[in-house]
Amino acid sequence: MRGIIALTTVIGVFSLGSLEADAPKKLDVTKQIGMLKNGSAKERVQAAEAIGEFGAIRASAVKDAIEPLLYVLKNDGDAEVRRAAAKALGAIAPDPENTVPALTEALNDKARA
Repeated sequence: MRGIIALTTVIGVFSLGSLEADAPKKLDVTKQIGMLKNGSAKERVQAAEAIGEFGAIRASAVKDAIEPLLYVLKNDGDAEVRRAAAKALGAIAPDPENTVPALTEALNDKARA
């Protein structure tokens, strides 16, 4: 019985270690916002995805990115960038009063991403 408990404990410790390895440790949100505003389409997509992934874990850490993401969602000329911004906002789940109308409007976007 002690062997089973020890084995279970060891497996649990290794599992926790792998979960922590998957989570981003730190994100330069200011840099990502800059890329979101001024980068190429590919860089804007990457920035939105990075903000969304980090924000899903630490929403308070990316609060300054909400307005830029909303702006991109409504105004960016590239459908893939708009899709990434919508996905990021969904992952972060900020204040629904501001984001739900923008996301609902984005559903009417006819462009394919």
